[in-house]
Amino acid sequence: MFAILLALGIGYTLHAKDVFQPPKPPAPSKWSEVVPRRESLEFQTTEGTKLRGWLYQSDRSDAPFVLFFYGSNEDLAHQAKRLAWLSDTLHVNAVCFDCPGYGFSGGSIGIPTIQSSALQEFDHVKRRFAPSTTTAIISYGWSIGTSVAIHVAANRHVAGLMLQAPLANTDDMMRWSSKHDLPWYGRGLLKMKADPDVTQVYENAAAIRDVSSPLLIIQGELDDVVPVDQGRAVLAASRATQKEYVEVPGAQHSEICQSPASDAAEHFVESLR
Repeated sequence: MFAILLALGIGYTLHAKDVFQPPKPPAPSKWSEVVPRRESLEFQTTEGTKLRGWLYQSDRSDAPFVLFFYGSNEDLAHQAKRLAWLSDTLHVNAVCFDCPGYGFSGGSIGIPTIQSSALQEFDHVKRRFAPSTTTAIISYGWSIGTSVAIHVAANRHVAGLMLQAPLANTDDMMRWSSKHDLPWYGRGLLKMKADPDVTQVYENAAAIRDVSSPLLIIQGELDDVVPVDQGRAVLAASRATQKEYVEVPGAQHSEICQSPASDAAEHFVESLR
């Protein structure tokens, strides 16, 4: 396909299906498997979509909740180790739902639908598990999921916002993708661009200006998916009075469970208790 586009001198436009790519669905029975301190969650959105997720319960009675949003090519089944790590290491109640059209959830993929579902996930967790105003809920996103986490933080009262490898703006990411994500024969020639829906996902430096909650950004020094300049740009755009950027030496795009990222995450959560 790229060879044809090159021959025609045409750019390639990213759509929602290119950005939100679900992996092969897991066996439905896995959602209800019995795992110590894990609870299967389910509710129906106002759009009629059934969402399914997991809660990994903390061993502390005063534990805050962390609502996690994953990246592309991931689903709930891929997050089991991460959620267990969050619960055990940070002593939080770790919650994650599959997006509409992903994994154990129903519905179809669409950026407005994913954003609406994320707000309803927050409301469901708040209503069922954290009705007290003193119970903290932290929004945490990774990669593409950072845009969803920011959307929740901009529209709901969150105690804190954790972002791992956030994208900052469309133009820079399209230039990066044109150089790094295309086949070798298309680099420097074929230009990538984003449709209006996808642009919402990439413009996190603008979106975070509506968030005043404490902020922690974590990124690997060797991230080859989202360049570190993007994370730094999101930090600079934030108006939060409490904000921190942690770059992990030698780490790639997905790594967080190591120092100094793990230490920073633990200190961040403790500061919000």
